Amino acid sequence: MNAAEEDGYGYLWWIDNFGGYSAHGFGGQYIYVLPDLDMVVVITASLEDPDFPIPRELMEVFILPAVIQ
Repeated sequence: MNAAEEDGYGYLWWIDNFGGYSAHGFGGQYIYVLPDLDMVVVITASLEDPDFPIPRELMEVFILPAVIQ
């Protein structure tokens, strides 16, 4: 097992700690797959502004709390 696999990465996907997996692209392109919630979230962005919340923060602070009640 290499370091990427130990961190939860394989086949271009990351295992997330909120019950799913994600693919990350350049400049803020993300795909989150959450099988337990029957949900896929796609975020497209061009993150040139360093003060803009990263997509992971958007998922944890806004999207997941809105879905899980």
